[in-house]
Amino acid sequence: MDGQLNMWLEREMEEYSKLLGKFKKKQMKWVPLWMALIVGAMVALGFGVGYDFEYVMRMHFVLGCGIALFILFMFWILTATTTMKPVRKGYERAMQEFFVSEEDANLFCRQMDEKNFEVLSFMNTSSEKFPTRFIVGPDYWVYFCCGRCSLVRTADIESIHESNESTSLSYNVGGARVRQNVSAGASVAIVYKNDTASQKKTKMDKLYFTKRAQFREAMELIKKRCPDCQILNAKTY
Repeated sequence: MDGQLNMWLEREMEEYSKLLGKFKKKQMKWVPLWMALIVGAMVALGFGVGYDFEYVMRMHFVLGCGIALFILFMFWILTATTTMKPVRKGYERAMQEFFVSEEDANLFCRQMDEKNFEVLSFMNTSSEKFPTRFIVGPDYWVYFCCGRCSLVRTADIESIHESNESTSLSYNVGGARVRQNVSAGASVAIVYKNDTASQKKTKMDKLYFTKRAQFREAMELIKKRCPDCQILNAKTY
């Protein structure tokens, strides 16, 4: 990897490491409350079914403490196994595939060195293992979500759409199986110009955001930093 790119990557990993630390703290924030609620629920259940105080303390309280400690252990395992290693690998893989010329790499590094960009960070602790990070500059974007990194060259963009994402749920109603599509966030769908370096790899990229409010923040930042991008009406792909 180019020396300048490697220097930027080291700075970016330092920034992301701080973000990941905050993410882990947020993951653990509500664990003590959940533990207390579980213990309280087990004790209340014991009294509710008519057991005496001694039995409740000996059985229900101990069982509640055991379940609470198991939950604490599982969250500890989750945070302990969430490291920077897959983050760095995701960035390195994306950069190796993306930069096709020294001129391209130099332009990217110039944008980053001049701090000609803005950053959005999202802490979706209930649905994702890593923070989402979106760097938007006039010439290049960097997007990291769910262990995957994407880079975008704005000169290659033909148009941008909103892609409404959905997931399918199945459930029984009156003995019949019903399938229903429900909204599951939204993506910034990027269509590339023909015969560009980006289009040769893929005709369209999608940058997914778990929450529509986060998607709207991303779109507003794109409009602000890249006013020349053609943003079309919402489409579902």
